[in-house]
Amino acid sequence: MHQLSIDHDTKSVSISDHPDFDDAHHALMQYVIGADYYLRPVQNAPTHTSYELLRLADDDDPARVRHPRITGIAVISELTDTQPPVPAPYYTACDAQRWINDHDCTWRHGSESDPGHRYPMTVLTMAHAEAHYTLRVATLLPEAAQLAGVEDSREPGEPTVEALRHNAICTATDTRSPAAVATAVQQLLPAGVSDQQTAALVWYYALILWGAGAS
Repeated sequence: MHQLSIDHDTKSVSISDHPDFDDAHHALMQYVIGADYYLRPVQNAPTHTSYELLRLADDDDPARVRHPRITGIAVISELTDTQPPVPAPYYTACDAQRWINDHDCTWRHGSESDPGHRYPMTVLTMAHAEAHYTLRVATLLPEAAQLAGVEDSREPGEPTVEALRHNAICTATDTRSPAAVATAVQQLLPAGVSDQQTAALVWYYALILWGAGAS
């Protein structure tokens, strides 16, 4: 069994179940053709395949903006009889941003003496520090893995983690949807990174992205 999820910028998320990958991919192609989009694959894992939805520029657009625009993301996930150990990167990014949004106000205005908020405030303080280069790269990664609920948080290599941090810091002023976060992480990961490592790195990226923009 496979599940197709389509997250479009201007529409609610569409989720449908299919007997196999080919049927799910066929349904995706029908949607893409009907909406006049193009697909661009992003890095995949054994249990899911992700695509960016692209819209080409119109002929009357200014020359400086005549390049494909990402309008959403589609994910085909394999479903098993047991609960998958980690969700697809898009859903992991949704969870990370929801957690950050829930604790952002507390970090900005709360008190570290409040036991109920001590751990979130510590994590966000670390994210702010690493995003401003006062902590070494990957210091936050064990906390990100814990929040992602995974055990395999091995680093894919310091250059990769540094690339993730640099990209998050450089794009902190942009509006970053969960789809954009998931795509950014997957595009920077080398081959062979496990689903659990990817989940930890999605949380890491989302936290650094927040930390870079927090004052």
